[in-house]
Amino acid sequence: MRIGTKFGMRDLIERAPILRMTHAIAPHALSFAGRDISDLPPLLIPDELAALLRTSRKSIYAQVERGRIPGVLRIGTRLLFDRDAIRDWLDRGCPTAGARRS
Repeated sequence: MRIGTKFGMRDLIERAPILRMTHAIAPHALSFAGRDISDLPPLLIPDELAALLRTSRKSIYAQVERGRIPGVLRIGTRLLFDRDAIRDWLDRGCPTAGARRS
């Protein structure tokens, strides 16, 4: 273990499964292909929306900051998306002019 580091490489390898579990993705978000958006919960988390749009969570956050995704709900530090607003937005071809910040 090097001086000034909290963990050595062996510690990181042993703890890796625990670290990955902190950012678990909802199981139904990964298997969205071929399903109707109505099968998803009424409020989507960023990982679910990212899986739906086949993009990254980081991209979702960037698009929210730019006001390009509608149906954004902020509850404290939590970010949620209204499934029906997202469905309407997708049906309209994802226009960016109509999206608003919440």
